[in-house]
Amino acid sequence: MADSGDIDAVRLRIRDISASTSVLMDDVDDAVDTAITQASYEYSRHKPYIGVVDVTGNGTPFYAVSNLTGYVDDWSRVTRIEYPADDVDSTHQPLYLDPVSDWEEYRTAATRYIFLIARSPSASETIRFWYTIPHVMDGSVDDTVENMDRPFVLDLAASYVCLMLAAEAAQSTDPDLPSESAAQSGQSPLDMAAKRFRQNYERHIGLGDNESPAPPASVAVTDWDPKAEHRRGVPYVGRSWLTHNSRR
Repeated sequence: MADSGDIDAVRLRIRDISASTSVLMDDVDDAVDTAITQASYEYSRHKPYIGVVDVTGNGTPFYAVSNLTGYVDDWSRVTRIEYPADDVDSTHQPLYLDPVSDWEEYRTAATRYIFLIARSPSASETIRFWYTIPHVMDGSVDDTVENMDRPFVLDLAASYVCLMLAAEAAQSTDPDLPSESAAQSGQSPLDMAAKRFRQNYERHIGLGDNESPAPPASVAVTDWDPKAEHRRGVPYVGRSWLTHNSRR
């Protein structure tokens, strides 16, 4: 379950601040918890948490991913391997294996491995693995969402809540639900709020479009000469008009 402070923060964003008359009805905590979970999964795809584990050699080139705490099958991936990995001190010089030629994923019917090509570390050697894992967002000591990102992940959760409310309002006439009357843009207020919250998140995480939009066609400016000219070595530019001469 998400942290109660995070749940309250999402409710405040959508102005659902009354504990007794929530627009999310009786399942308010469950609904917001679901939205926060969805938001943390999306955040994990955009900015995954990097786990690091030291594994002792076993005399073979095969190392089960079960050694990598938090590794999620078909989601996590190993990003870097240091071998041999020593204790970090003033003389430490990390040696990284080539991700193209030195290791690959391997699996049997029962087990997934990282296969170290042409290497079989001994029991006196250590392999250091870096790998991606999903974030934990529950307010506990294991919570991995960075403080500077947290408000924007909660914005994304609020976006999901708005979409939930929009879906429910589309099938309901309950007066407690926000109005779904179409706005001038053709979008409902809830859809617009969902889009705004998502844009806040995407701009922060680096996914937003910060470039100035292209000017509309009606105000586009170009240097265009409609009058036919001929210069030495230069072909005709523009064209003559049948009427009004070149004052087109």
